[in-house]
Amino acid sequence: MSFRGGAASTLWRRLLSRTGAVSFLPTGSGNSVVETRPVFDKDLHGAAAALIADREAVQERRREVLYGADVLLAGSAPATMSPLANATSVAAATVNTVPRRVVRDDAFDEELCGGFRSLLMSSSFASMPTFSPGERTASVAAPEVEDMIGESASLLGQRLRSQLCRLARDIWDCPDLVEVGGMYNWISARPNMAGGGGFSDEDYNYAVTHVDKANNFRYDVSMLLYLSTQGRDFEGGEFCFVDGDDTDRLVQPRCGRLVTFESGLGNVHRVSEVRRGHRLVLSLWLGRPR
Repeated sequence: MSFRGGAASTLWRRLLSRTGAVSFLPTGSGNSVVETRPVFDKDLHGAAAALIADREAVQERRREVLYGADVLLAGSAPATMSPLANATSVAAATVNTVPRRVVRDDAFDEELCGGFRSLLMSSSFASMPTFSPGERTASVAAPEVEDMIGESASLLGQRLRSQLCRLARDIWDCPDLVEVGGMYNWISARPNMAGGGGFSDEDYNYAVTHVDKANNFRYDVSMLLYLSTQGRDFEGGEFCFVDGDDTDRLVQPRCGRLVTFESGLGNVHRVSEVRRGHRLVLSLWLGRPR
């Protein structure tokens, strides 16, 4: 689907209501607090919408699997981040640089992540209304999150978030990165997916192509920790980098796999539709002080 006309604005407003309406900043205790200053940059939003429309206008895009679910990956070398700049100059600079992405399977224990998935799926999170067709989300910093997912899952989630933050500072060689947003995300196959049903263009859905920094300009680094494995727990649901050379580069989720990338225009992305089962992921966004 593409970002054109009134539907585009509706989609972005829905996206912002989930990830960009407020920003979460850490306190000295390690917890997060809500910050209500604006997190949306209209110039960056416009640049992202134009870039996405241009890439989605290509009718036959190549598909390349970068990392399969059946492959174990060793650690990657640190990737130095670009100098701190305002949202508009970051947008201008990032499009023309080589996208920086890191995928690792050696940083998190698969059994631990699978246990966390089980805790989430057995909690009241399972009975939450869907945010979009087939998708449940919960902010990691919401006051009611412990009541929703339970004390054990909440404590384990905090542990995983702390580990993600430490790892991000190391991978990106940026010691001042702090958590500015995050959510637990659960995507289930919709009943009509077996018959090839698709999404309507009228509403937001999880498969929409987007740029994280256009949702919240404080996002500098995106991190995804997968809690389920493609081919075992679900079908479909690949993470897809929608690159400017007419190629979609796919990362197949694997329980315990970490995907991290710069949040700007160099990493336009989406998720393919889940056709069977349940896909769970812990998403975290980090930023540098401004």
